[in-house]
Amino acid sequence: MLDKGLLKRTTIKTLEEYKEKVLLGYINIDYPNVLKKEILNFLKMNKNKNELIFCQYYCAVMDGKVESSENYNHIFNVMHDLALKNNVLAQERLGYMYQFFKDYSDDDYKEALFWYLKAAEQEYDVAEFNVGCFYETGKGIKQNFQKAFYWYLKAAEQDNANAQYNLALLYYNGLGIEKNLEMAKYWCKKALENDNALAKKILSTL
Repeated sequence: MLDKGLLKRTTIKTLEEYKEKVLLGYINIDYPNVLKKEILNFLKMNKNKNELIFCQYYCAVMDGKVESSENYNHIFNVMHDLALKNNVLAQERLGYMYQFFKDYSDDDYKEALFWYLKAAEQEYDVAEFNVGCFYETGKGIKQNFQKAFYWYLKAAEQDNANAQYNLALLYYNGLGIEKNLEMAKYWCKKALENDNALAKKILSTL
């Protein structure tokens, strides 16, 4: 399992801080939008330095943040190879590709969940959130609000704003957990503090 310290959400303010963190192996790095162009250029220029930077670069390509002539099949194969090596970021991204870039079939959703779970088992909050979404919606698996709550809580405790918001909704609606408006308010506030704009609307009703 990846060192939990490297999964901790970290905020940086300069390109040098970003370089330092990514070279150390940090996964969750938040940075100001003004650094986006410099960081993407750094990833492009250094993609062969280590597997994490390599994976971060291809994530940027996949999200359309970096112009590239490389096709989908090549990117998929890159992510698949890295995922098999237990690269947590590649596992989460491979799950994403199965979920959104395939045929939207039950088999694709099951494969997406398989890889999300691999990353979630390494306590990667983005993957934990995605697993929660699958259990909440019943994609690729039988709908189970209790398990959705379990995975959202794990991600929320790592300051994942989307998980905090979804957790608040479960408390608000009494799904998978006894209805508790105080807890819904608590997690809405947490989500809002972490820049989830949707939380403001729910919070206004509590």
